[in-house]
Amino acid sequence: MTALAAFVFAAGFSVSFPLLAATIIGLSLSIAGACVINNVIDRDIDARMKRTQGRAIPTGQIPVRTALIFGIALIAVGLGTHYLFTNLLTFLVTLFGVFAYIALYTPAKRITSHSTIIGAVAGAVPPVVGYVAVVNTVNETAILLFLILVTWQMTHFFAIAIFRLEDYRNANLPVMPVSKGMLLTKVLMLVYTLLFAVAIYALYLVNNLGLMYTIPMTILTIVWVLMSAAGFFVQNETRWARKTFLYSLILLVVFSISLALS
Repeated sequence: MTALAAFVFAAGFSVSFPLLAATIIGLSLSIAGACVINNVIDRDIDARMKRTQGRAIPTGQIPVRTALIFGIALIAVGLGTHYLFTNLLTFLVTLFGVFAYIALYTPAKRITSHSTIIGAVAGAVPPVVGYVAVVNTVNETAILLFLILVTWQMTHFFAIAIFRLEDYRNANLPVMPVSKGMLLTKVLMLVYTLLFAVAIYALYLVNNLGLMYTIPMTILTIVWVLMSAAGFFVQNETRWARKTFLYSLILLVVFSISLALS
């Protein structure tokens, strides 16, 4: 979704549909392959977590070897699509995202609470891919799109970690609320939400975006900051975190639509 929005934003009224198709297909296959490999590596964790224990790999419905081959094939076809039909920069950015997710984030989640930022870096690749597929350079806008997604993901994933706290604790994963406590997690959520607001405003300044972007993103970002701040005063932290998580999804959809329309 963010890759499509960034592509349309960069292309304006000159959208190349073959390039768009190659960009989205290559990215989707690469992401899918990385997720499959991640599921293979994390099959022991998934078996211990309530929300993931029914997945096909930990239950044995899909053999590990089959899943591994399938994941590698998806990544190969996805990266190959970008290499052949987009540009070298798009290929390299996608390759970086796949590498960061599999080689850095996947092992890091077992040993450090800071794995979330590593995962956010990998997860912020899609809009950059969509943008550089068109402009073939990394400029201020590409960097801001990256920062917007990184900061959005941090609050988004901290919210998940709070309302899935027992699941992560049972799986012995050192996510922030498990290893560092709820107070620090809430502080970081507010900090990253404020940084998100700064990045959203900076994107407006750099690109002189119109009201289709400015009005909805200003309103929704203010609400998100207030929701994050409200976490210090709520009695039911699970309910608050779940609402914050759901709101973050709405925020990302509106951001993508607003960006594309700009």
